[in-house]
Amino acid sequence: MVKKSLPEKVVKSAALIAPPLQLEKDPQADFKREEQEQQEKQEPLEEPPLEDSPKAVTPPPSPPSVPRLARVAKLKRLLYPDADTVGGKGRLSFNEVKWEQIGAAYKVKYKTLGFKPTLLELPSSTHCTLMDQVAELLRTSNIDVMLWSGNETKDLIRLVVRYAGDSPEDSKVKVSSGCTMINEELGVSGRADVVISKDDTRLVVVQCKRAVNSYSKGVAQIMLAAETVLAAELRHNESSKACVYGLLAGSVAWTWMRLDSKEGRFYLTSIDAKDVAGGIQKMARIAHSLIHGKPVTLVSEDVPNRNKRARRF
Repeated sequence: MVKKSLPEKVVKSAALIAPPLQLEKDPQADFKREEQEQQEKQEPLEEPPLEDSPKAVTPPPSPPSVPRLARVAKLKRLLYPDADTVGGKGRLSFNEVKWEQIGAAYKVKYKTLGFKPTLLELPSSTHCTLMDQVAELLRTSNIDVMLWSGNETKDLIRLVVRYAGDSPEDSKVKVSSGCTMINEELGVSGRADVVISKDDTRLVVVQCKRAVNSYSKGVAQIMLAAETVLAAELRHNESSKACVYGLLAGSVAWTWMRLDSKEGRFYLTSIDAKDVAGGIQKMARIAHSLIHGKPVTLVSEDVPNRNKRARRF
């Protein structure tokens, strides 16, 4: 019997349908591959270190600025008033109001106290002395000088500042005003004026409405005004040795202060009811020395504790 061969097309289609020949599989291959993958996951390949790679450098902490150091120093003096000497010099301190409470309580009408200097008008007659003007003020006032407040006190301040700026070497001083300060917590309000002399000495004049026997509130007011001026100066030049002088003018008692980046000093002077003219003249002499950058000597009767030693600042 003769066998017939299949057609060529049938052979090719059968070859496509038939599964390919599989080689014998190693039973350990899958296990080895899984073990290798686990080792690669546990031990990642180490990358070669980069040559000359820059190391992360932590910048050193920046030192505190001069204004911050000044604030801390003032705060220490307020918290520890028993330290009565600073740099070997006598100093009168107060401890009734702490600076943190003062700063939190104040509200300033303007965000920045932009003092714009204006020329202060001097007395119209050159031969008119301070005491002549004070006598005229006393004559026209219907209120006893010991009870002065408001406009009468402001007029007295203007007279004193005018006299202090009226001198041959500096016939005009600059005055900047218009800053109103309100302290709701302490219940005081005031107006700050800055008098600038020819040699750039600054005298902060604070007109403060305050209750009787409230010395600490007045000192808080003048402290804020003077520190604001000093901080503005230190922002432009942190190494500045500028000093700011302050005057808190009440009806009979005026508080004087000197503030720089290291210390602050406070002095209390008052008008004697038996010698009003002499007391005003004494205050005018102090204002003149402050405006012209001269040292102020307070003799024993000018200092509250009546020390016999004269104090200068």
